Amino acid sequence: MRLRLLFRLNFILILGWAYGVQAILSFIVGNAIGVLPGLLFGWLFLKKTRPLVAKQVVKVFYYGEALKWIITGVLLALAFSWQAMDACFLLFGFISSQTQWFTNELI
Repeated sequence: MRLRLLFRLNFILILGWAYGVQAILSFIVGNAIGVLPGLLFGWLFLKKTRPLVAKQVVKVFYYGEALKWIITGVLLALAFSWQAMDACFLLFGFISSQTQWFTNELI
């Protein structure tokens, strides 16, 4: 976990040195767009404290997953419409947040 975070921070520093502050901001916003809907899904799915029957679990799961997709789409659309963002680094940040689960095998 620490190695992955250190790798990502070093990458952000190198990105800023090579391409400037706009690239750093775009990369960080792309990462946030990838992580925030997942956090919201986890909060919705785990906020139920009483035991649920299987149908309710599936219903909450599908509701949370649909909401996650909608929020991701809206946030990406807003970020791409904002002119201060660099689309290449924004997408690179989003994709890197989505592929973070595979880095355990790489690092």
